[in-house]
This record gives sequence, C-alpha cells and structure tokens, in this order.
Amino acid sequence: MNEIVNVLDPKIIELNIDAKNKKEAITELSKKLKEANYIDDIDAFIEDIYIRESEGITGIGDGIAIPHGKSSYVSSVGVAIGILKNGIEWESLDDEPVKIVILFAVSDDNKAARNQLKLLSLFAGRLGNNEVVKKLKMAKNKRRCNKFIYRRKCSVMKIVGISACSAGIAHTYIAKEKVVNAAKKLGDTIHMETQGTIGVEDELTKKEIEEADVVLLTVDVKVSGMDRFKGKKLIKVPTDTAIQSPNKLLEKIHEAINK
Repeated sequence: MNEIVNVLDPKIIELNIDAKNKKEAITELSKKLKEANYIDDIDAFIEDIYIRESEGITGIGDGIAIPHGKSSYVSSVGVAIGILKNGIEWESLDDEPVKIVILFAVSDDNKAARNQLKLLSLFAGRLGNNEVVKKLKMAKNKRRCNKFIYRRKCSVMKIVGISACSAGIAHTYIAKEKVVNAAKKLGDTIHMETQGTIGVEDELTKKEIEEADVVLLTVDVKVSGMDRFKGKKLIKVPTDTAIQSPNKLLEKIHEAINK
C-alpha cells in the first residue's frame, strides 16, 4: 500500500485554482499533466475525459469531483489534484458545489497500465475515508496535501460483497471504502471483493461467504461468481448509493436482516 506515493506528484498538485466552471478546472489540471509529461495532447486528453463525463456523474459528494477515463494520450499514469478558490457547479451526487477536483490520467493500454491502475485503485479508496477528505479540504500546501492522502486510518453482523462500476476504475473502490468504513462504525465484520479494470481483487474466501449473514452488491454492471452466494440474503445497490449514503445503507441492511 505504501506504493501509493508513486502517484502523489507535487508537480501535478495545484492549490487555489481560480476556475469558474468544470471546463476551466479540467483544463487547468490537464495543463499541469502536460507540463509534467503525463499526457501528450491536452485537447485530445480532455476530449477522452468528457466521454466518461457523458456516461455518468463524477461528482461524488462532499465537494469532490473525480473526472477520469482511459486515454491513448496518457504517457504516464498519474493523478492531478486541484483545490479551487471557490466552489463550482458540477453534476454531483449531493448537488453541492465542487471545491476539490481530482483528475485521473489513465492509459487505455490496460495490460501495460495494470500496476498503475492498482495504485490508482488504492488512491480512489482514500477518497472514501471521511477523515482523509476533511483534512484534504484544509490542506495549505502540496506537502500536507500528499500527507493527508497517504495517511489512512485504518467488526456484530458479518457482511461479504462485491463492488464494481461501469468503468472499473474509481467508483468501484470509493464505494467499497465507503461501505467498509460505515460497517466498521457499526461494529460489523465486512469483506468486499472488487471487480474492476485490473481484474478481481480481495477475492472472497469460501469461509467468509459461508459465515456471512448477508451479501452486499454495490454494482453498476454484471459481476462474475454469483453462484458462490446461493442461499444467501442478497442486497444490491448502485455504487452511487454506496458512495452517497453508506451509513443509511448499512442501517437498512441491519433492519432487513433483523426483521
């Protein structure tokens, strides 16, 4: 997990960005990526980002947006972080202005980028941690910005599940982190498998499934291995629900199981 430092580059972190809208914010961060040799063509890269924007909301709530997408114009996988002077309008799960924009630059060569995608999945998971998000908003310099992301804090009902989104990059891991944190607050034991661009991670064991009281699916796509859960109580929600209201989701699961 310490390898996450490999995608925390001060050269692509910008504080106090004076952007008035989504386009300006994405363009400013794309310029930082180009200057640091992460991408080859700003306009073409932005076009690929907007293809993903057209497919679904990337504002995940709490004032954070995570524009991302795979592009052939990415020469080195990385994450550009922008903290804005003022909140801007952005399609978001909570309909609130966005103050932090985290732009993922991911190559469309999945095989070559496998290791980098793993790092980005770890990074995305940090954004599901409320304490990390809170401190990130208060970052006054690039060093502290990196520190807050790098450090991570790390159960009565037993839960197993799968998280998977359409792109298999960011929402998958943020949804997982959100429900894991919410479950731990309630004292639950939880094991979540992810099925994303880089394949299956944290694969559930036979013992974990056998002992589980419920199976939680935070998914937007069809997932593999459903036959493993035969006879188990299944609860299925979109990743957006897990990201936006993880505490309510876990409370409803408790209510459903305890009926």
